[in-house]
Amino acid sequence: MTITMLNPTALTLAEIKEFVKSSQSVKFKSESRAERNAWIENILRMYKYFQLSRSDKGTARQYIQTMTGLSAAQLSRLIAWYKKHATLKPKEYKRHKFPKVYNLEEIALLADIDNAHSCLSGPATKQIIKEEYELFNKTAYAKLKDLSVAHMYRLRGTRRYHEKVKVFAKTKATTAKIAKVLDVSIEELIK
Repeated sequence: MTITMLNPTALTLAEIKEFVKSSQSVKFKSESRAERNAWIENILRMYKYFQLSRSDKGTARQYIQTMTGLSAAQLSRLIAWYKKHATLKPKEYKRHKFPKVYNLEEIALLADIDNAHSCLSGPATKQIIKEEYELFNKTAYAKLKDLSVAHMYRLRGTRRYHEKVKVFAKTKATTAKIAKVLDVSIEELIK
């Protein structure tokens, strides 16, 4: 059964104390963390928790614990978080990403080099890039001149590279006897 409190701040601290005493045998539990934290934040703000006396803070804490099912330690952490950040909304997760050094233009340039030279080995391609930059002063190769061979192979595995590169593998010849292909014995062919 779900019970929703519409106006929890209409209760005075004395009424809250009576409510907590009378609901000792009833256990409440919040449905979602976001909803629970919003409700706790609302209670802390409306009752001006940090301005309450020590005994009134204890009453407010018991009320919150009764209504949410949190332990004393969990509630202490939430109140400390609220005191520090002035909100109980969780910090959004931001995944750490290394900055991209080689963008789509460099990958396309690598594909063009491989198209022109039939996809040579990594060290040979690296030497070509280095010479294009140093001997022929082509500024397009400025970023690629420091490219490691290992990272070159990683870039060769990207979708952008495969869209641009035109390297074809030759068909491998296989030998098979006609009789085996046709699933006929040689004696039957002679007859």
